[in-house]
Amino acid sequence: MLPVRNFSDIFTFMEKSPDLSASPFYIMALYKSEHDEFRQYIIDQFNRIHYQTQDISFFLCDAPPDGWTKREDAQYYTKLVGSNYEPQLNDFEIDMICRYMDIQIESLPCVVFFKDVTRYSFNCFSFRHISQDGIDSFFRYMLEKTAMFTFQKLDFLDMMIQLRKKFPDCAMWSDWDRNNIISNRLASASDDIKFYRTPEGQGCQQKPPRRLTRNQIVKQCCQARAQQLWQRNPEFTIQHVIRSDNVLACLDELPNTFQDRTLHEWVKIYCPNRNPGRRVGSRTGSRI
Repeated sequence: MLPVRNFSDIFTFMEKSPDLSASPFYIMALYKSEHDEFRQYIIDQFNRIHYQTQDISFFLCDAPPDGWTKREDAQYYTKLVGSNYEPQLNDFEIDMICRYMDIQIESLPCVVFFKDVTRYSFNCFSFRHISQDGIDSFFRYMLEKTAMFTFQKLDFLDMMIQLRKKFPDCAMWSDWDRNNIISNRLASASDDIKFYRTPEGQGCQQKPPRRLTRNQIVKQCCQARAQQLWQRNPEFTIQHVIRSDNVLACLDELPNTFQDRTLHEWVKIYCPNRNPGRRVGSRTGSRI
């Protein structure tokens, strides 16, 4: 579990630490000072979360419990962030993070899961109307899964599906659901957020988050779903992937706009096997 002050710290630490950048996925707890019960639960469970997340990077925009940085196993943390690094809960920072992630403030407190901070979509689970027993049940199940993630070779998407099915009252949306297109991407927000941490940016009026065009949204949707398909079966051909129902569903908002060669260019860099030869899905008209 890694306490941070703001979202830009995550990018900074990932650039400095190969351990963080190699994490199978990332989790972030988001809450404000008014969510005192949820905040107290997180602080009380800090050590448990720290131990059970193992290789999973869990970010917390809040100060850790007293004495945590003095523990022997916190030397890595001190080395990464420096001995004078002091995270604290700041509602302004939480507002900024939510705005760039397109998360409604009304949904807080929540927990966000990332597969890749700069490229993939994310999953969000809200505890706004969840009882304390429900929160505890969610965390017990989540920590059990994350602690065994690497050992059991679990699939991230399957894990998210399991969480959504087991806790439907918490789930806000699913990865690239066609009915919920995410308009703000974290990679676009990074430079803006870093700028507002500089002396020059602190006095500037904050500009609104960058909005993607409809074409850019469709492109990222196609790329994300293509990566998911190749993760499940690396032998699929590019043609098979771009003609799959999963990828074609991304085009529902803009029918008959994109040709096969456009989709081919979008997804080819993610294809794990571009060697010539007949492979799975090479038959015309096959669907996945």
